[in-house]
This record gives sequence, structure tokens and C-alpha cells, in this order.
Amino acid sequence: MLLLIGCYLAPTFYGVVLSFQPLDALHSGVPITLQWYLESLEAAHVRAALVRSLRTAGIASAIAVTVALVAMYSYADFSTGRRRLLLGLALLPLFVPETTHAVTTWQFLSFLGVGRGTGALVLGHAVYVIPFVSIIILLQVLAIPNEVRREAMDIGMGRRRYAWVVGVPFLWRGVVFALLFAFLLSFNEYTRASYLQGRQVYSVYLKGQLHGGGTRSIYAISSLTFGIGLLLLSAGARRLTATETRGA
Repeated sequence: MLLLIGCYLAPTFYGVVLSFQPLDALHSGVPITLQWYLESLEAAHVRAALVRSLRTAGIASAIAVTVALVAMYSYADFSTGRRRLLLGLALLPLFVPETTHAVTTWQFLSFLGVGRGTGALVLGHAVYVIPFVSIIILLQVLAIPNEVRREAMDIGMGRRRYAWVVGVPFLWRGVVFALLFAFLLSFNEYTRASYLQGRQVYSVYLKGQLHGGGTRSIYAISSLTFGIGLLLLSAGARRLTATETRGA
């Protein structure tokens, strides 16, 4: 397992190393530099693109998790046929080619009168991440013991009280991970962003720099993106671990 993880992350860590390496490292005698990070962060258009991506990812992930939570919360109450239908509908977008889904999302939003811009990008990313977060939340819903459901029904617990007393303790971990995962998916997504963006977002800027043969600042930008994801996942894991330790 560690070997597989190492092989997968090796190119990423190589890019991180390059982001701290001066072009003339062999002759300058300076093994580490922050030049490429300073160049990236000092550029106003880079900062603006980063802020737009953070804002878009935050709103899109909140919308997607809310929709998935409402849809999947009732999953256990459905009959077998309705369960299959709901699960199939939730997973169907995963089987559509990415570029096709991006183009049709753009065309559909244009048909509805939603032009390119922040609104279209938020909606497009929310639709994109819903299948992924639905799976995460569904696993948490199915983890609620049947005995708990039966006891809640036996004492006549209403739906709202059941959601608060039973749903929150069992589902909040899944909701946290779903939010983090949705945020990272939206933040790094390129194909839909290239069709739906109004002003340039971070992933599109990075792609343009890669195709344009930019300086090593592109490695710094990639490393910043990787660092943001790592910090978010580490914070979520630390929070969940601390909660489980207190509960034990």
C-alpha cells in the first residue's frame, strides 16, 4: 500500500522540490529559493484567480453536500426498487465523459439564461461533485444500525427529532469529509471551469501557464494547490481523530 501511495505521489513531490530550486542551482550555490512562490503571490491576477476558486469551491461544495444529504437521508426508508433508482440516478453522471458533461452543462445553463460567470461555475461544479459526495454520505447513512432505527420507530420518534437525535451523531463525520472532498474537487476542476468561468479561476490559469511554457512559478502554483488540499485533509482527519478519542 505504501509503495502504491509513493508511486502515485512521487511526481507531485518532485514538482514541490522543483518549486524550491533555482534555475542555476548547480552554479549559484543556493540550494533553496522562494523566488517562484514570491513571483506567483506578488502577481495580482494570480491572487484574484485563487480567491475566485476558493469562493467557488466553498459555495459549490455546500450546495452539493446539502442536496446529497437531503436525497440520501431518506435512502433507508425506500423500497428496494426506489433505492436502486435513487442510487442509479446519483451515480449516472460518473459514466458521462467529462468533456461532454462540461459542454452540455454550459449549453443547458445558457438555455436557462445563466451566462458564463460565478453563478454558472458554482452550479456546474455543484452538479459535478454531487455523485461523489452522495456516495460518502450514503455510506454513513447505511452505517446507522437497524436496531437504532427500529427503536426510534418503536418510541414514536418523529422525523425531525430522529434527524437531530440519530442522524447528526452518525452522519456528521461523513458530512465533514464530503465537504472537504467536494471542496478539493471543485477547486482543482478544469474542464467545466474553462467553459463556465467568467473571470479566470486558479485551475484554468495554471493550465494556461503549463501550455504557455511559463517559468518554474507553475510548480510553485501546483505546490500551493497541493498544500491547500493537504492542510484541509489533515485538519479534518485531526478533528475526527480527536473527537473519536474523546468518545472512547
